[in-house]
Amino acid sequence: MGTLENESTKLPVISRVGAMYLLPNEIGPMHLMFAFDVVKPLEENLRLHAGTEILFWNQITLRTGFVNGYDNRNISFGLGVQKSAFQFDYSL
Repeated sequence: MGTLENESTKLPVISRVGAMYLLPNEIGPMHLMFAFDVVKPLEENLRLHAGTEILFWNQITLRTGFVNGYDNRNISFGLGVQKSAFQFDYSL
């Protein structure tokens, strides 16, 4: 029998609201999407997330993002490749 069986544990509570906008028309061979989130953990500071994704020829995706409210990160980058059933995604 576990020792935590009769102890209460406070679960994390997070409120999140966000929006995404996909430009209705292609710009040459690319689709452009913007996203924005506001995140509020119950006992922590407010965090803001914003990002952009550019899809070229429905196969190659470039992503960049920015987050505010974290101690050790703020900018991210990503790359995706999709060809039929194969998909590869990498982020930094």
